[in-house]
Order: sequence, then C-alpha cells, then structure tokens
Amino acid sequence: MKVTYQASKLSATFEGENQKEVFKQLAGFQEVFDQCKCAKCGCEDVKFVVRNVQENEYYELRCTNNQCRAKLSMG
Repeated sequence: MKVTYQASKLSATFEGENQKEVFKQLAGFQEVFDQCKCAKCGCEDVKFVVRNVQENEYYELRCTNNQCRAKLSMG
C-alpha cells in the first residue's frame, strides 16, 4: 500500500504492508511536520533546525518573526 500525504507546505509518500503500518508512519510525520505556523504569534514562516552540542543532536522549530523568535524543542 502506498499513500501520499499533503501537509501545509510539505508532501510525503509512505509505503507499508497494510493500513496499520501506513497509519503509524503518517502519525509520526504529522506530529513533527504538520505544524507549519508558530503557536505563539501565528507566523507561518517557521524553520526546522538541528543543533549539535557535544556530539548530541537537538531538533527544534523556530519562528522567523524577529519580534517573537519562539522555539519548539522536539524530543
């Protein structure tokens, strides 16, 4: 089974043996990538950032609005 999902600004294709497998993949994708606007100020221009600190990777969404600059850390 193959499914293409269209989020606000992104699209992705998922494949699985059955609906259950595809459902799990969609849930993971939506949790991270379906959030395409800042929850604090509503700005629709957010960027995905990966920071490296002492060999550890930290994932976050950052608002590009200079008056807001909110961060949503993942993980």
